[in-house]
Amino acid sequence: MPPPVRGRYVLRGRKGPSQAGERDWAIRATAPPDLVAALDVDPGAGKAFEALGRSERYQLILPLLQALTPETRKARLDKVLHRLVGGDPAG
Repeated sequence: MPPPVRGRYVLRGRKGPSQAGERDWAIRATAPPDLVAALDVDPGAGKAFEALGRSERYQLILPLLQALTPETRKARLDKVLHRLVGGDPAG
């Protein structure tokens, strides 16, 4: 179990050097259900997503998690799928 968040932990990992005996705890994100459903429908996108590393996956998932409206989320999901099929996960 990770230690409690005390202000020095940030989304991308650890802010500052580790204290002696403490571990760096990474925040893990699970793929949203709408992304999982879209990847099931498009096998090419699903394979491309599976080939990504943890950080690359997180870069694709984060905008979906931050979307405030269903319209924004749908637009971002379409963009993620386009990136995966187009072979450019970063851009």
